[in-house]
Amino acid sequence: MGRTAARRVRRLRPRSQGEPRRGATPDGGPGPGSYSHPIDREEGLARLAEAEARRTIVWENLLLLGDAATVAAAASWRDAIWQVERLARRLVEAPPDIAETLTRANEARDGYYRAARRSLGVRGGSVEQSAALREALISRSGARPDIPAN
Repeated sequence: MGRTAARRVRRLRPRSQGEPRRGATPDGGPGPGSYSHPIDREEGLARLAEAEARRTIVWENLLLLGDAATVAAAASWRDAIWQVERLARRLVEAPPDIAETLTRANEARDGYYRAARRSLGVRGGSVEQSAALREALISRSGARPDIPAN
């Protein structure tokens, strides 16, 4: 069996009673309001390292070809994602409401897409996702809807 197939089988096999679920919390739980598919921590860290290598290449291309507004928006998105990554790596303590951190990353992504589409002359309306994703976070976590949008 290939490595990918073995990984898939490992993920799909049912947990035995009492076996901890792998995920985002120190005790192996899925994390508050999580609807993600838990993965092994070491595999997740390896994926983050691969993503960082790809991001570096893409970032260099963006610096070469992007206008100032697009590069600035991309830098804001990158910084917001680094905050999420620090949480995933457990380098910082999780805030009481992680939805705010995720909302900031989603809003920064929207800002990047706005700037990039404007720079490229793309028309067709908004492709913003942050408001819908924020509502999904609130409904999944049971958080209060009065959390201010950033």
